[in-house]
Amino acid sequence: MTSLDEHLKFRNQPGVDKAQLMLGETVNLLYRQSRVSLFAHAVLVPLMVFIYLDGVPPAWVGLWAAAVVLAVLWRVALVLRYFREPIYAETLRAWERRFVFSLFLLGLGWGLPGALFTSYLDRSDLIVSILVIIGLSGGGISVFGHHRLSHTAFSWPLLLPFALYWFSTATQEGLVIGAALLLYLTLTTRIVMGFQGGLRELMSTSYDQMASIGELTHLTRQLAKANQDLNEREDYLQAVLNAMSDGLCVIDAEGEIMGVTPSLCAMFGYAEADLLGRDVSILIGGEHKLRHAEYLRACRERATKRLAPRIVEGDGMHFDGTAFPVEVAVTETTSGGKPIYVGLVRDMTERKAMITKLEQTLAELRQERDKVQAANEELAFLSTHDALTGLPNRRYFDDFSGRMWRQAQRRHETMSILLLDIDHFKHYNDYFGHLAGDACLVRIAEALAQQINRAGDLAARYGGEEFIVFLSNTDVEGARHIAEGVRRAVQEIGIPHPTSTSGMVTVSVGVATCSPVKGSRIDQLISRADTALYVAKEAGRNRIEVFMSTGPEGCQPE
Repeated sequence: MTSLDEHLKFRNQPGVDKAQLMLGETVNLLYRQSRVSLFAHAVLVPLMVFIYLDGVPPAWVGLWAAAVVLAVLWRVALVLRYFREPIYAETLRAWERRFVFSLFLLGLGWGLPGALFTSYLDRSDLIVSILVIIGLSGGGISVFGHHRLSHTAFSWPLLLPFALYWFSTATQEGLVIGAALLLYLTLTTRIVMGFQGGLRELMSTSYDQMASIGELTHLTRQLAKANQDLNEREDYLQAVLNAMSDGLCVIDAEGEIMGVTPSLCAMFGYAEADLLGRDVSILIGGEHKLRHAEYLRACRERATKRLAPRIVEGDGMHFDGTAFPVEVAVTETTSGGKPIYVGLVRDMTERKAMITKLEQTLAELRQERDKVQAANEELAFLSTHDALTGLPNRRYFDDFSGRMWRQAQRRHETMSILLLDIDHFKHYNDYFGHLAGDACLVRIAEALAQQINRAGDLAARYGGEEFIVFLSNTDVEGARHIAEGVRRAVQEIGIPHPTSTSGMVTVSVGVATCSPVKGSRIDQLISRADTALYVAKEAGRNRIEVFMSTGPEGCQPE
């Protein structure tokens, strides 16, 4: 079954008035209390079949038993359906009618033998039959005695046929029995009407004092408790209190303990006799112990009492002097015209420990997430950048230049490529070693990065001692100027190179420029820059060469 709030939708349904709420609680009480009464029929049907078979034709008894069993089964199905479905305000009358009709069928099933079978029974069987029927009626009063329609629908079809039978005998004994049965029906109906009126008046008065859904819920609990007091014994209530895992403590306006449950005694390590009559402050620890007397004084002076519980978190003090976390829901009420305070105490030790553990786990998960995120960022960087120089690698350059190439096609812009190669770098490595060669590459990459810093431009390591530069929206003169700046910056570093003709590390640069057209590819422009680089090396190195095309300026499609 779903939770109570999910089942009784009318309690929180917008636009529901007081009359609908009262009807809903009445109908809910009918269905809840009727569950136990259904078991009585399972016991009484076999008993009455045994009695009726002593004189009534078996076929009649079989038909009667089948009819009663079907009525009981239909009623069981109705009750089960009620507890499975959500109950809305607009369906309350339908559920009430179904309940009353099921009682009518059941009462008629039990009552018809009073008119049909009585003449077949001997005196002892007749007495048992009368006792069973009266018992069913009395049991019905205990279950739905607060609802006149239910009582009328069950008790009158149950007893009226029996009374009519005795009137039909026209004997003095029959007239007395028939009159007694009618008097019983009349009196019980009046009693039920009075009880129903009183209950409605109580519910109406209580609902008028409520101003919120929380207050209506509190009233529902009070009504449920009132019905329990009417139908259950005192030991049942004590058993419920004993079974509570949370502790319950009741104090008066001065803070003196009036009552406790065994669960609260076990929670604080006291015997019940050691707590009754003592000040409740012995159970309070921490700062709340110092403020409790002031809180009670403020409660006594406050004219309006709180209807909703006040939730307080603090420390409880065990008998052995150790403090432990508790949550207390304090409800203010009155008993005999005097204020009392009911505290529902919950030990929060396990919950606090669980929260602490969850917070630690969450912090560890955040740390692991940050580590994974940092690792992913590092992996992403390593996958797109050269590990030695820190410049973008060829893979990144291909992706970037491809996007910028397509952009230049759409905007009809001119773009350029610079292809750089370190002069006589193999000789440098052979002379100084690979570690010095790596250091040289790093310094040249730094100089190149300082020169190429416009948005839309990119410098990358293309492989070995080769570097490549993409220049967006740059014509041939602009590309030549930037290339000269790069060449001069490398030369001004002044890295010694004994095997070079200039005595220091230098670079040769090939430049190619074009305006991309539809169908062309950047590979063509890179190939032209490579051709220009070859020319620069052949011409003596440490120089810039620009690819000169005899065809149109634009890169042509293949």
